[in-house]
Amino acid sequence: MFKKQKAMSMTASLLVAGTILAGCGSSEEVVKETEKEASAAVSQPSLEAEFAQDGSNVTITWSTDLTISADHYGGDHVDGEGHAHVYVDGEKVAGLKNTDPYTVEGLEPGTHIVKLELQQNNHESYSVSKETEVTVEENSASTTPTLEAEFSQDGNNVVIKWNTDLNISAEHYGGEHVDGEGHAHVYVDGEKIAGLKNTDPYVVENLTAGKHIISIELQQNDHQPLDIKKEFEVEIN
Repeated sequence: MFKKQKAMSMTASLLVAGTILAGCGSSEEVVKETEKEASAAVSQPSLEAEFAQDGSNVTITWSTDLTISADHYGGDHVDGEGHAHVYVDGEKVAGLKNTDPYTVEGLEPGTHIVKLELQQNNHESYSVSKETEVTVEENSASTTPTLEAEFSQDGNNVVIKWNTDLNISAEHYGGEHVDGEGHAHVYVDGEKIAGLKNTDPYVVENLTAGKHIISIELQQNDHQPLDIKKEFEVEIN
């Protein structure tokens, strides 16, 4: 009887030990799975960004190992996909659907925080960002472009060769003002005869006999004058 009870006791002990070992194995699997999930949850894309200030403008040059998806912008989250947002002083100013350099233009005088932050397709943040602090001086908000012009007479024609550090924009000709952009107008005796959308030489042709004032003047996109001009007096026989 004693031997039988002893055998039963040993059997029960083995069953308990087996249950404990089985439980330990299951616990280890759960821990490993949890660690794997936690690792996946904190996996974040890389972001490199450079901020270059030019007066009241800041150009952001950036790169990331995130797949930038214009097609899925605003759509469902796809792991490893997304885009970027640009913020100025905490306010979103742009959503970037490619990694081309982006310029924040026309910052007001004062100190600003410009930030680039990676986003999921659905605009949820990856919590990965780069930022910089910039100070715009009072006289930097509207820089004065340069203008150089050379006038040469050929009979009753005048050739104008010119250049400027103003960004000549044919695309925005007649559009809204953009700081640092514009075009040029050509005038003969105060009357506009041409709008120039590039810096190629321009020929004023078939001037009538007599004296004339020919001028070239820089303009904003919206045709507001920048009050920067060069002029030439010519006499046609």
